[in-house]
Amino acid sequence: MKRQDGKTARRQVREIGGTLLLLAVLPSCRLAAWQCPNGSPPPCPGTAGPARTTVAVLPFDNLSRDTSDAYLARDLTEEITNRLVKLERLTVTSATVMRRYRGSDNPRAVAQALRVAYLVSGSVRRDRDRLRIAVELLRASDGVAPWTDVFDRRDTSLLDIQIQIAQSVASAITGRLLPQERRQVTTRPTRNPQAYDHVARGRYELNRRTPRSLLRAVQEFEMAMRLDSTFGAAIANASWAYGLLSGTYYDSSVVRESRSELRARARSLAARALRTDSTSAEAWGAAAMISGTQEQRVMLERAVALNPHDADLLHIYSGVLGYVGDTAGARVMMRRAVDEDPTRSVSLLSLGMQAFFERRYAEAQRWLDSAIVFRPEAHFFYSDRALARLRTGDTAVVVTDAAEVRRLEHPVVADALLLMLAVLRGDSAAVRAGAAALRGAAASLNCNLNYDCIQAAMALAGAGNGDAALELLERATPNAGWKWQFLGVAEFDGLRGEPRFQRMVAESRPAWAR
Repeated sequence: MKRQDGKTARRQVREIGGTLLLLAVLPSCRLAAWQCPNGSPPPCPGTAGPARTTVAVLPFDNLSRDTSDAYLARDLTEEITNRLVKLERLTVTSATVMRRYRGSDNPRAVAQALRVAYLVSGSVRRDRDRLRIAVELLRASDGVAPWTDVFDRRDTSLLDIQIQIAQSVASAITGRLLPQERRQVTTRPTRNPQAYDHVARGRYELNRRTPRSLLRAVQEFEMAMRLDSTFGAAIANASWAYGLLSGTYYDSSVVRESRSELRARARSLAARALRTDSTSAEAWGAAAMISGTQEQRVMLERAVALNPHDADLLHIYSGVLGYVGDTAGARVMMRRAVDEDPTRSVSLLSLGMQAFFERRYAEAQRWLDSAIVFRPEAHFFYSDRALARLRTGDTAVVVTDAAEVRRLEHPVVADALLLMLAVLRGDSAAVRAGAAALRGAAASLNCNLNYDCIQAAMALAGAGNGDAALELLERATPNAGWKWQFLGVAEFDGLRGEPRFQRMVAESRPAWAR
């Protein structure tokens, strides 16, 4: 997959207008951070310099010929950052914040903009079974590199190299490390280098968030567990991947197991992860994913306390708060998730859908535009944006979104979007033909936890096929919180007087809204 650098992503967002909202709500993302109030580049006159023990790690560049080696660069960046964070004498910028600076060709300017005294940058290249990793520590005040090194070793040495880099960087900044600090930086999550490599690959696939990438992640984590049965990160992340596969990212055409089988595996692995390490935020997060709502809230509070900068945990915590009716708290947590990682598309998607359900359609479209620019993950990214575009009258590109949904193998949703477009345009012949075709295609849908059925029902209701829409809605999972939200959309306004519709609203309404 071709890597998209931060500059390209930001340029594309500006082209479609999504950045307007991001810059309005995320001060840390402002382009103004690159200049002083008087318009000059940093450092700004009359301001104190950064503390001497502040440091950030730029995303490492992947120079390998094979783009599948991108996981190496991501793992180096995040693990070096995580090791430096453990030292109380250092103040370290979050790895997720640093992603927006990927591809920067001026490290000193980045360090000055971030107000850090030091910046780590580097690159990684794999050549057959060897890794060549070049790294330098830059002092922002004068542009001098007090430490640089090049590692040319077998590719089983990734963990050793990370430890050596973190230790060298910390020593160059703080001086000689105390024994406890050295232990913190050099702690090994596993003694098996092959197991570690599988987890690094698995985390990269887990972050991509598609059914196929989640399956690849599961395979990597399971191989790691076979090599080291006590590797806590492998166990917790495997549980996390199975939990995702059993929920939003379930796709029966890709995943062979049933949802219940996947959830059972996730639950067993989460319990095992907590037994292995009860202080792991990953383990508590994995356990929360497959627990009841009240248990989830307690577990996620624990996980977020252990790692308050984990965008995944903040995102899930937001969902739980929303489900129990704390909509203000949910919005705050989702904003925190995006603040930690402004390019995190699934959180941008959630903010967009929150605005959509509240009928703030222009805002919804801007969030959804940004979500797709930074990394479209699944067909519902495009279908959700198309729904917002229909509301704002931006119909010219709805056809493009529908085509992308069809390419991602969800033809029923693509047909539903085109039917809604025909309704909006008042094309009665296209509405009749589209509704007849959609009724036939939707008859074979499995509506258990399936957004496709809801969107087909929306299109049919909008086209005046109320009975067909009700039949699809009745087949959809009755107690899913997302179903209750969708039942509030404008397409169903004409059905609100129907007893069948009222019964479904009552069945799907969460306890806090009763």
